[in-house]
Order: sequence, then structure tokens, then C-alpha cells
Amino acid sequence: NSDDERLYHGSDFGVLAGSGLLSAEFENSGSATRQLTPRDTVEAIDPGIVQDHGETMLTLARHFGNLDLREAHSSSEDLVFYSVSGVGLVAYPTWLARLLNAVAVVLLVVLIVAARRREDLALTRLAWGALAFFAVLLVGFGLSVGVWELLLSSHPHANALTYPDFEGSTLAMVAIYTVATTAFIAIMYSLTRRLGAVELAAGALLWWAVADLTLGLFAPLSSPLASWPLLGGIVALAVAAFFLRRAWAATLLALASAPALLLFIPLLVLQAQQPDDGA
Repeated sequence: NSDDERLYHGSDFGVLAGSGLLSAEFENSGSATRQLTPRDTVEAIDPGIVQDHGETMLTLARHFGNLDLREAHSSSEDLVFYSVSGVGLVAYPTWLARLLNAVAVVLLVVLIVAARRREDLALTRLAWGALAFFAVLLVGFGLSVGVWELLLSSHPHANALTYPDFEGSTLAMVAIYTVATTAFIAIMYSLTRRLGAVELAAGALLWWAVADLTLGLFAPLSSPLASWPLLGGIVALAVAAFFLRRAWAATLLALASAPALLLFIPLLVLQAQQPDDGA
């Protein structure tokens, strides 16, 4: 990410990117409180990070070293790519990503209309469900950010911290994630008793559809973070609306959560572990 100020210090990335040249930087963000201090020693470097960087560079050198440059060609088409645990790298063109965005939104609208016609969903409660979900999400996010900023401001080197990085910050992030998630689930459960599970779920998915369309239009490379969880949510909503009393409903609901878990859990783990990694 060439817009990240962290990538411009101590490397040639900023110069290359500023000159319009394609470039990439591999770094381990973290330990800003140790950088350029007596604690910034060789012993502070995590050997696993060095090993990971070495393997990455060797893989790149072998790959491009074995290419026949006479057959090389340029392409303006971007690929959406991400890794899935146990599967590896998944990649497909941006037009397919945008198609998935559109298909997911259409399926959600069709499902809501079908549930409304069968009187399994009330539009008024759907509207309240959408508003309630957004309000809880907004308040929860605000409180989480507030607690995190309070922790940063209380750090003795707060003025030097340009991004989250201090000893014990991983535990702090995990604690915030845990409390916020637990509170969110508890509040959502209580709201289902007032608004109905189908209406609340449909209202939440409407906001997810907005994010899905927004990313598809303006940031297609990040659109899988919305499209795949949305498709899983649509399956869960269909089960809740039409098949909840079937014997296999619980299994299908669990499977429907897989896309969100596979995409977001690694992101949360990396975000939580990043600050305390050795630089």
C-alpha cells in the first residue's frame, strides 16, 4: 500500500512508487517503541520473520528467474486474490468479482421479496432491524476505538506512536475484540426477541449489501470481504426464513458462516499480533 506512511521510511519503496515504477515492499510492522533506541537490537528480531522474508524472496527470484522474458507480456487486468487456510491462494479477475457483488445483492432482494410474500417477514420490522443493527455496530465501533485510543494516550511514549505498537498491545486488542464481540452478540440476541430473527438478519444483510456494492464499484480488489460473507449470510437467512425446523438446518447455518470466518479471522489475528511482532 503506497499510501501508508510506514512504507516510506528506511526503504526505497517511496522513491520507486513516487517515480511511477511498480514496486513492492515486504516488512513486518511493529516495535516502533524500540526503533532507534537502545532496545533496538539483533536479539529483538524474530527469527521467524527473517525466515519468512528469505523464503518469500527466494520464491520470487526462482519464479521470475525461470521466466522466458521473450514471452512476457503486459496486462492491464487486475486480479482479486486472497489466501484461504488449507486451500492456498485464490485468484480471479475483477469482472468476476463485480459479478459476484451483483449476484449477491440480487439474491438478497429476491429472498426478502419471497419471505415477504410468504408473510415470514414484516417490512416495518425489517426497517427497524436495519436501523438497530447499524446503531449497535456504530456505537460498538466507537466505544472500541475510544478504549484503544485511551490505551495509546496513556502510554509513556504516546507522542512517538504513529500507529498501534507497544508492549502488551496484542493482549489489549484481543481483550477489546472479545468484549466487543460478546456484547454485540448478546445485544443482537436480545433484539431478535423484539424484532424477530429473520427481520434483524435481513436488516443486517442490507447494510452488508451496501458495502458489497460500494466495494464492487470503487474497490473491487477488496470486494471478497463483502461478497462472500454476504452470500453466506443469504444462505443463513434462507434457512432461518424457510427451513429452520428441518433437521439439517443447524449444519447449514454453521456452513453458511464459513466464508466470513475464513476471511475475517485471519485478518483479526494478524491485526492483533502485528504490534508485538519483532521488527
